[in-house]
Amino acid sequence: IYIENDSISIEIFSPDSILADRYNYQWTPKSAQEAWAESYQNFGKTLLQLAKQKQSYNHESTMDGKNQIKKGHKMSKIKKILIWDATFLHSIHRAPILHICRGMNFRIGCVFMDTPLQKCMQRNRKRTRPPVPDEKIKSMYKTLLPPSTDEGFDVIFHMKTK
Repeated sequence: IYIENDSISIEIFSPDSILADRYNYQWTPKSAQEAWAESYQNFGKTLLQLAKQKQSYNHESTMDGKNQIKKGHKMSKIKKILIWDATFLHSIHRAPILHICRGMNFRIGCVFMDTPLQKCMQRNRKRTRPPVPDEKIKSMYKTLLPPSTDEGFDVIFHMKTK
């Protein structure tokens, strides 16, 4: 999913979107694995493109005495936001993305949706696609480890749902 205006572009990477688009949200271990692999692949390609743009931009800048002359200044005005939309229950699942982004000197934020178990169960039952089994949701909820800035996030937005 890609959204852009004059000052910001947002790209969303979502294994669930791939499952919905490609498999009509028919979850199997194989379809889930393929959706996650494609999400990682798309994310990686986008990061590489951004890194090339950043490198190209830096090489196009020149020094004229004390003033830096920037060519292609439009790129510098557009903020690029990448969103990985998925449930990462543990820091070990979040680590690969954090490691890659940190290695490329990108700022990393996290939105943690803190939702009570009963609310998760209610929302799950109202889905238009087949619901996730209750036991799976309970198991995920029990093992959830909220994100921490110690993992490498620059900022965490903790959103509590009632």
